[in-house]
Amino acid sequence: MVVSIPTLLPLATLQGAVRHFLQFRSTATITAVVFTGLTALTETTRGSVFTPVQLLWIDLVLDILVAFTIVFDRPPERDTDKDPAHRHLTIVTPTMWRMIIGQAIYQLAVLFTLKYGAHKLKIAHEEKYINVLVFNTFVWLQMFNQYHSLSLNRTIKIQFGLAFYTIQIIVSGFQILIIFRGGIPFTIPNENFPQNIIQWAVAVSCGLLSIPVGILLR
Repeated sequence: MVVSIPTLLPLATLQGAVRHFLQFRSTATITAVVFTGLTALTETTRGSVFTPVQLLWIDLVLDILVAFTIVFDRPPERDTDKDPAHRHLTIVTPTMWRMIIGQAIYQLAVLFTLKYGAHKLKIAHEEKYINVLVFNTFVWLQMFNQYHSLSLNRTIKIQFGLAFYTIQIIVSGFQILIIFRGGIPFTIPNENFPQNIIQWAVAVSCGLLSIPVGILLR
């Protein structure tokens, strides 16, 4: 049975749903395109830092996070955003642009710092571990950026429903599993601990910092 979008989302909230999607997806897309493009250009012999399989997982993560939480989990704050659709003539509002560009700049700064400075910061020394760190950090950046992407105005406090946290836990579990057992398909070193506790702390902490960054941007 096919269920149309209007059936799942009232017409009054369709524009809001599209904006939620654009705000979250645009940030990740800008970051991924710029980062993979520049690393591929600067490292012509080794190519992009993200492998095709990693990019497929990243794309799947982004689609899962935005689709399930928007379609199946709609608290009142997110339905209305206290900002009726007719007040905006453009689908991407100035507040959305500020969040998209601001978060993308933060994410790029983090990823480039880790890619080219991890050895100087004594976080990781070998390239294979640095690339895993960058991949892991990118996913956690998107996970925590979603907390802000589901609000379209200047409001910071957002009510999240059960589906939001359920999807967050499931995706987090798969990401942890991939890092520990992804192996050759995900270009992860076949070791018991391909990332040590410091590298895990850096990846998750950089993701968590997306929350205060989002607060400042608002």
